Amino acid sequence: MRLDFTQHAEGFYFQEQNPDVSLSRQLPYALRLRDAALDRQETAVRLSARQLSLALDQLGSELKESFLHTGENLEEIIDAYATDHGQKPRS
Repeated sequence: MRLDFTQHAEGFYFQEQNPDVSLSRQLPYALRLRDAALDRQETAVRLSARQLSLALDQLGSELKESFLHTGENLEEIIDAYATDHGQKPRS
């Protein structure tokens, strides 16, 4: 997604009305998946969690720097993204 927003910034401005497929609404769930996977003992699961964490951090940085200009941490940036897109973050 970061690459999509970097190369095609206009994609940020298209807002998905269906909350089930809205990235801005689903990102908090990705954070919960990351956190749960980081707590696991299995090496492959923890490695996947670190890869997901890196991807989410990169996306958060792109959202903050290029579009939102707010948020002190990834959770705040993702909440701002959902708000900007008229979505209530998935809990």
